[in-house]
Parts: sequence; C-alpha cells; structure tokens
Amino acid sequence: MLADVVPERFVAEALVEALGDVAVTRALVARAEEARDVLPAALRERGAEVDVLALYRTVAEPLDDGAREALRGPTT
Repeated sequence: MLADVVPERFVAEALVEALGDVAVTRALVARAEEARDVLPAALRERGAEVDVLALYRTVAEPLDDGAREALRGPTT
C-alpha cells in the first residue's frame, strides 16, 4: 500500500503544505495526547470535519543517579 501524500519533513506544517489542493472533507487525526493542533486547525480552516484521537501519551522516564552520570560522560 502506498501513501497518497508524504511530506518532505515529518511535522504538521509540512503535512499541511503537502496536502496543498487535496480536497479533505473528513479526517481522523491519530496522534499523541499532547500534540499541537496545527494539522486539525488547518484542516478545519479548509472546511473539513476533523476528529482527533489521542493514541498515546509521552511520559519522561525518571533517571537514577547512575544513568545521569553516564549521560554526562567522562570527567576530566
């Protein structure tokens, strides 16, 4: 299966640009819970009916002292 539209960069603004003159009347935007509203807002401005579905949540993993030290690298 091939995608009809593939943006040059994988950010909402590039997808909006890549859609260009593509007529979108309904869209389901599956994304992270905390994602920006760039794509849904742009589609709505074009007259599309948009549903947003949060599929996942990004959660920071707490680092223990050993992991923090490893990230700092060697001390000289």
